[in-house]
Amino acid sequence: MQCNQFVERLTSDNYLVKHVGHKDEVRTILFIDSLQMIFSAGWDCVIYGWAMPSFRDLHQIDLTPKIALFGHSAGIVGLAHDTIKNRLFSVSKDGFIRIYGLNNYICNSITKVSKLPLFSLAFDSTMQFLIT
Repeated sequence: MQCNQFVERLTSDNYLVKHVGHKDEVRTILFIDSLQMIFSAGWDCVIYGWAMPSFRDLHQIDLTPKIALFGHSAGIVGLAHDTIKNRLFSVSKDGFIRIYGLNNYICNSITKVSKLPLFSLAFDSTMQFLIT
């Protein structure tokens, strides 16, 4: 089912749907329960932060992003959350990792980690090593 068909079906059932966000395909999604936020990123080089919806009132769901983080020049392929320092890591296909503080949503660091394209991003279980 295509996105516009899904929206039409929701609105035809008397649901109010507002949607603003990605201009291209979404490649990765990250849920951060402690912040009650969902982060998404993709080929449009933007990370969006969305408030987790409350499903108590399904007649009005606001899907407007609360945060937009810019800076990548290639499609974003991975997101990871550093739970110890409360940081968001993002990696793009051009081999750059950007680190954003989740207290102020400012990019604190940009690192080129590979000349080859990267395709994912995660921390190991000890939060000591970044795996791409």
